Amino acid sequence: MASAVWEFRVLLPHDLVLYSDDGKRILATYQRNHDGGAARLPMTDSEIRLVEVKCTGDAGTLLVPFATRTFGEPVLPPPTPGVLLVVSLPVLDRVMRADLVAPDTGSGAVRDTDGNVIGVTKMITAPQRAAVLGGGGGAS
Repeated sequence: MASAVWEFRVLLPHDLVLYSDDGKRILATYQRNHDGGAARLPMTDSEIRLVEVKCTGDAGTLLVPFATRTFGEPVLPPPTPGVLLVVSLPVLDRVMRADLVAPDTGSGAVRDTDGNVIGVTKMITAPQRAAVLGGGGGAS
């Protein structure tokens, strides 16, 4: 039985660049979605307080502002058969949907000489979602 073929829809603020396993060759570039923008977690900061923190050496102390942050739910398009939505890891962690994946910006990251991520060698999904990638959902 052949595996399903999926389409990526990139809901990141940048393109997705996939590299070979060794990180030396670009395999594909997927453009970000220009219609709906990036899938973001709305944030709300509150209860800002000033906390006195020691400076390094003998420089004394300074007041550093602190806040609590809560995250809302991202706005995502409805699931579409055969389409995987490429989102950030925070969105992937927050929303339990089988059609969400994220670029592996940890061990799968390809970096430039300054350490910036320029692409990835693999995508990630939560273990409870992995079964959907083994078949069904895409054109065969």
